[in-house]
Amino acid sequence: MRAKWRKIIWAILAVQLLLLHLLLLEKAYSLDYLIGRAAGHFDLPYFLYSRWRQLTVLGWLATAGIVALAHYRNYIKFRRWCIGQIRIVSEESVRQSLREAVLETGIERSAVRENGSPKAGTGKRAKSFLYRAPGIQEPFVMGFRRPILLLPEKEYSENVLKFIFLHECHHIRQKDTLYKLFWVLMQSLLWFQPLIYLLAALGNRDVEVACDEAVVEGRDMEARKEYGYALLECLRQGRERGQAYSAYFYHGKRLMEARIGAIMREDRKWDRLAYVGIAVLLLDLGLSFYRVGEFLYQRYQAGREEPLVSIYEGYELPDHFTQSAVSKMTSLEPVGEEAYREELWAEDAYPQKEYAELPYAAEGPWQVRLRDADHYSDAIGLLAQRYLSYFIDWRWAAERDPETHSEFQRVESVYWRMLAGDRQESVFAVVFRYYVGTREDMEAFPEELARKARFVCEDGILYYAYFDWTLQIRMVKDYVFRLEGIAETGQVLGAFREKHGQADFSDVPALNLANEVRWPGLEENPSSAAAGTETAESYRMEMRDGALWASGGDGVLREVPVPMEELLTRGDEMDGQLASLPPESCQMDARKQIIAYGGDSGTPFAVVYYDQEKGGFRSSVVTEKYVGGRRIFVDFPENSQDGFVIFTGERVVWQETSILFRTRDGGETWQEVGAAGPDWNQSHSLTMDAAFLDNQVGFVTIRSSGEPDIWRTADGGEHWEKLALPHVPEGYSIAYAPERQGDVLALYVGMEDYSKYGGEKAKYESTDQGNTWEYKGLVLRK
Repeated sequence: MRAKWRKIIWAILAVQLLLLHLLLLEKAYSLDYLIGRAAGHFDLPYFLYSRWRQLTVLGWLATAGIVALAHYRNYIKFRRWCIGQIRIVSEESVRQSLREAVLETGIERSAVRENGSPKAGTGKRAKSFLYRAPGIQEPFVMGFRRPILLLPEKEYSENVLKFIFLHECHHIRQKDTLYKLFWVLMQSLLWFQPLIYLLAALGNRDVEVACDEAVVEGRDMEARKEYGYALLECLRQGRERGQAYSAYFYHGKRLMEARIGAIMREDRKWDRLAYVGIAVLLLDLGLSFYRVGEFLYQRYQAGREEPLVSIYEGYELPDHFTQSAVSKMTSLEPVGEEAYREELWAEDAYPQKEYAELPYAAEGPWQVRLRDADHYSDAIGLLAQRYLSYFIDWRWAAERDPETHSEFQRVESVYWRMLAGDRQESVFAVVFRYYVGTREDMEAFPEELARKARFVCEDGILYYAYFDWTLQIRMVKDYVFRLEGIAETGQVLGAFREKHGQADFSDVPALNLANEVRWPGLEENPSSAAAGTETAESYRMEMRDGALWASGGDGVLREVPVPMEELLTRGDEMDGQLASLPPESCQMDARKQIIAYGGDSGTPFAVVYYDQEKGGFRSSVVTEKYVGGRRIFVDFPENSQDGFVIFTGERVVWQETSILFRTRDGGETWQEVGAAGPDWNQSHSLTMDAAFLDNQVGFVTIRSSGEPDIWRTADGGEHWEKLALPHVPEGYSIAYAPERQGDVLALYVGMEDYSKYGGEKAKYESTDQGNTWEYKGLVLRK
């Protein structure tokens, strides 16, 4: 492929690279989360998070402007230096060679008129564009609108001079100084991108090669050799470092080999491929310009849009959390658990339609339209979102029509059940969660809603608000549903039982959110509730300057003397790298402050713990025998000296082993007890949970798709027996280790691996340290 086509390809790729960065900047949604975390962690101003895109563009363009100004300053300085010493070439032989080169290359320049004589037919004197400059080392073209050709104060043979002028005239004809200026601008804009410097190097190389190919095009091999000798002769005379915006005759030894190779062969066989490639690249470039233009136009239109008007203006709130709202709900006849599904299956009263086909419009914020009115439970989440947005962010509701932005709803139904009514008017008990954001967002949550919510930090960073409400809706027109009232579910259920004695809502889970809410890192460890003196709120962990700080036995934060990369080591890569410390591998309470970590060939299975006698954290290796660790469970159930860790790993597909270790000296030394749960010769699925109630009784639960797989020890892990639970609901198979709740043990079994403290669970209680269990029904853990 000839260089003149490669020049175009490099330029198109450079523009594509610029557009790609613009598109990536707009689409970098994942950075919102990371920047939000960084802003929160380092206590940075909120505007750094909310305006990071604008600040990034500002910094990008400011640096680009500085780089461009530096290039401009260098060019002006170089140009003035050259112009300050030039003189017009007066030698007839030199001017004649230039005249021939101009005629051969086809550029029409009045500058070659001898002695600046008038240009034919104009009567005007023409300016010369051929000059000598004593301070330069080689010929080159300088300038953009009216380029000039500069020669050094050297003597060239007639043959060499002819080729110099041909080469430089082709630079002028192809406007190569503007091409080089293009690369200066691209390097200024993409100053941070290494690929642009590579593309610029390739483009500037092919600028020279393209002129060489143009000079020798159509010439025989003898003429090509003469041109090659001319290049070598100039190379022997040496050169100084050139400027990025000028076109030179030769470019040193490294480029000379490629140039000579190009002039000795006429490579046209790939030209057709070049045509196709350039056409495809231009098409893709056009699409990229369209995408960027569309984005800019949308921004422009957004700036011209009328100010947002609240959709709630002129409308009162529906009856909410009043006795009258409860009375209206209980005026409807209660129904059974399957009533909604039976009505849905009985008939297709309202065929599904597109929104444009619906006969009526929704009026006001408390009405929504459904494409399928038979599935009227879909209105619950939409109307709950409208109600919450009234207090939280009316702009959010004004900007997002649920008919066109259904994927952006912030309310997620966790559980719902129709209590009374039918399609025309119905009452639904619903538990739903609302995405809040960071802890700062939670603290700024509207008081009217915060009093009725339970907040849960589900991943250690982001918070959700859970609500246990009952909503009454009515179909006011075909496919249009209106929110009639809202009340607390517990109050509504009590009113139904009082008014309708026959009402049976025993299937509704005991949604005791106040007792079931878990705040990871803030509440007391369930297995250590007997301590009773201090909660885990006094003992915490936090990141400072890339290091982990944790509370010691006195509650004072100290730096943990183990690098974070080691604390986050996991030998089993099937589940991916750890992003934070797993809760089960840490114990931070009044009884013990310890973190278990490691489990690969580079970082052995170890613990770091607070040593009361030495007043600081110290580490010890548990074992170097096992690698491929997946999870580690640590528990000191009675005191700071006697504790257990269970190491799970050496996984083969979905089978693994679990090994129990014990310490009696606070973690300084460890002894391997044996298998935790099933015997060594029994392969088992992945370990779900583990905990010890005291120094003798402990539990291990295994992932299962059938009956719950629960193992109990009563002698500190020496022996294990499998437990059988009574009355296990169909599909409930994932069990979690028991926890103390007052005088009883509570054990929860879920339908899937959701979370220990979340989702619908079958609850069991034991009064004999977990030896036997009694089924208590379904509950919703939040």
